Amino acid sequence: MKWLEITITTANLKLAGPGGDVTGTVSYDAGTHVATFAPAASLVSLTQYTFTVGVGVTDQAGNPLGTA
Repeated sequence: MKWLEITITTANLKLAGPGGDVTGTVSYDAGTHVATFAPAASLVSLTQYTFTVGVGVTDQAGNPLGTA
């Protein structure tokens, strides 16, 4: 079984809101295989945000999840 073989960063996981990209940090727990994005500031309620998975992120079968 193949798990993430790339470095998870804000370059391949992004959160964007009405004002553009949301700053924050990304962490990856190899034990649970969970990537987490923590915004630097609180998000605004009732506001639409878009989370984007970038190129190089795959599922455990090796299928790409991101977009070019």
